Amino acid sequence: MPTYQEPLSGWAGNLYGPIGITVGVAMGLLKALYIKPLNVADIVPADFVVNCIISAAWDISIDREPATYSGNKDNRIKIYNCVSGPQNPVLWEKTWKYTETLGKSIPSKTCLWYYFFVPAPSERIYKIYITFLHIIPAYIVDFVAMLTGRKPQLVKTYKKIHKFCDVLQYFTTRQWKFENENTKNLWKKLNAEDKTVFPFSMKLLNWKDYFEVCIRGVRLYIFKDPMDTLEEGKAHYRRLKIYHYSVITIVIILLIAFVYYFFKTVFNILF
Repeated sequence: MPTYQEPLSGWAGNLYGPIGITVGVAMGLLKALYIKPLNVADIVPADFVVNCIISAAWDISIDREPATYSGNKDNRIKIYNCVSGPQNPVLWEKTWKYTETLGKSIPSKTCLWYYFFVPAPSERIYKIYITFLHIIPAYIVDFVAMLTGRKPQLVKTYKKIHKFCDVLQYFTTRQWKFENENTKNLWKKLNAEDKTVFPFSMKLLNWKDYFEVCIRGVRLYIFKDPMDTLEEGKAHYRRLKIYHYSVITIVIILLIAFVYYFFKTVFNILF
């Protein structure tokens, strides 16, 4: 995940892994994902991983008696798992709630739609969700784009998003259990100054604060939208909210009308 403090707070250089979910949801593009809400999302800030690697190199240089081994005794390797689950777990459910709350408070002017996300409890339901929330709207938008002389691209975009989600769901639908005794022991070995310079203990992290850092980082480094445009972003987001609920209202009215005329027709035929 994006960095917490260094080299820049909230820095993210790509859309791989969970950050891709955060970006997709924040943009208003990703509206559904096959995910187990009560599973632990074992995510770690990038700078914590780097600090752990540097500290582990120091530890190996002074300690040649590994506590945990991989392979046979002739090829002993000390394993340091830099993970959040054992010490400071956060559920997938919490991650998207933080994204929703914080994303709405500091929206970007580059957002394409208002926040709307529903987790799918099974792959079958996920397919239904993306059909109605992604695919059908994408074809409608691209059709309108063609009529107005613009290049249709939303269908193509969603194909890429769905490929990404298919890869990611392997991790969002399984529960992982890690051990990190070597990493915890390594943290205890550091003196106070080193703990300040090379922080990597997940107990230091407040998830709400961290996700606020992530959202700001996504806005600045992924969307290329500085905080100076926050008021402009909020105004844009208010318009998207009006469009969003207007569309929902129209869809509900059409569904009610369809159900009414369907049953009216069936009743007339039968009676």
